[in-house]
Amino acid sequence: MTTTAASHDALLAPASRDARKRRVPLGYWLAAAIAIVALIGAVGWGAARTLAVISSPDDFARVSLPGATTIPMTASGKLVIYYEGTAKPSLGRLGVTVLDPSGRPVAVTVYRGDVRYDRAGLVAKAIGSFDVGTTGRYTVSAGAPAEAGAKLAVGEDLGGAMKDAVLWMGLVLGAGAILAVTTALLTNRRGRA
Repeated sequence: MTTTAASHDALLAPASRDARKRRVPLGYWLAAAIAIVALIGAVGWGAARTLAVISSPDDFARVSLPGATTIPMTASGKLVIYYEGTAKPSLGRLGVTVLDPSGRPVAVTVYRGDVRYDRAGLVAKAIGSFDVGTTGRYTVSAGAPAEAGAKLAVGEDLGGAMKDAVLWMGLVLGAGAILAVTTALLTNRRGRA
């Protein structure tokens, strides 16, 4: 059997028509791009926030025990008191007190949960927290130390900050997934019309 140029072209023509039909619509590429950007954004933001939380104890206010420190507050919120040392003392044993800018006592509650950080080989554990109701200078003091060289550190709630980072990562990923799927579905619907 001999093949002519015309019959050869006829054999190739259906394949080229199929190739055109198999071309991926732009909407699917857009959906994929949205998903990739959401993933990169969520992971990038999560990594940056995690690094910020990990390094935040370096900026905490510290007081050697016994002693006191004054913390200037420019916004309201919750602050956590961390014990830097190897012992596991209670707030009562340390005699921790907090005074607001007007000198009134602020309620200090036992920290619920187990939040720790390691700073220069010294493990710190969250032992208490208090609410900053007004801006100004708060005084944190404590009496006898549970051990030599122990300190109190006061700063943000690292446990809450990590929960927020994970929550926001999930929200960005979820929003990206919803947008990508919606774009793909709309593209698919347009392709059928």
